[in-house]
Amino acid sequence: MAQGSAARKLPLQEPIQEDEIQYQPVNDPLYYRIIKRFLDLLLSVVALIILSPIFLVTEIAIVVDDSKGGPIFTQTRIGYLGKPFKFYKFRSMCVDAEEKLEDLRTKNEMTGPVFKIRDDKRVTRVGKFIRKYSIDELPQLVNIIKGEMSIVGPRPPLPNEVERYSSFERRRLSVVPGLICYWQVSGRNSVSFDRWMKLDMMYVEHHSLSVDIGLFLKGILTVVQGGGVKYERISFTSIDDNGLVYETERFLYLVCKRVMDIICSMVALGALSPVMGITSAAIKIEDRKGKVIYKQQRVGKHGKLFVFYKFRSMYEDADKLQEELQRMSDPNSPFY
Repeated sequence: MAQGSAARKLPLQEPIQEDEIQYQPVNDPLYYRIIKRFLDLLLSVVALIILSPIFLVTEIAIVVDDSKGGPIFTQTRIGYLGKPFKFYKFRSMCVDAEEKLEDLRTKNEMTGPVFKIRDDKRVTRVGKFIRKYSIDELPQLVNIIKGEMSIVGPRPPLPNEVERYSSFERRRLSVVPGLICYWQVSGRNSVSFDRWMKLDMMYVEHHSLSVDIGLFLKGILTVVQGGGVKYERISFTSIDDNGLVYETERFLYLVCKRVMDIICSMVALGALSPVMGITSAAIKIEDRKGKVIYKQQRVGKHGKLFVFYKFRSMYEDADKLQEELQRMSDPNSPFY
């Protein structure tokens, strides 16, 4: 997709009436739904197996830090087409956090119906760490396996938040909620509620496999960086709506290109190792004075210097001979 061009909008189905609230599901292609569900199941099961030691350590740490409650926190959230479901996460707050919420309403730092504050005293010591690296969200892999959530999609809201939604904001419930979304990889609490909703609407209207994979990879990078948006090549909050989709797909392209570079280079090194061995021996036999590999500084992307490697094809004193030749041919040369 070219940057600045109109992003493709997905068609909508007929509105569905659910408890006097109207929802309009997106008419996703069948192949998209099948592939996305398959990837959700595959990645979630693999992640649960690989991350099982982290699950165990986190559960023990939560109980040791605050033995008054269990390690898993369950909450009712609103999912696809307004259907409520039981939402799982590691407990990162004190046991009576819900009761203390009303006393903190005046300190809310977010606009709209959501509640967010940076320095929340209800968060435990372990809770601060697991929130920083999004470890508290890992139990939602169970929600994904159950089909209540997807890996990529708008975050599931609370029932009291949905009650205050406008018809525009309810449209974010037209797709299956997810673990990773534009809001999460764009700064989270630093994003206003209105911008958050617009980001979700962008996903609802323009999601695709390439957008999903791009957001998934960006989400992994954000987690590794501790929740901060430090990947300077892409800033999802500083571009227009059409550019938002473009930049997500561009991020996927950059990641895939880098992976292909590494894979192809390693395969080539393995396949051509006999040729490289023979070349190295031949260079050394012909001229024992110099090294086999010639290194030189070159200028790369954005003017950054890097070390450039090649097999030596000249004599060891080639650079000195070049200076002599330049002095002879050009008296005004800096080497004269």
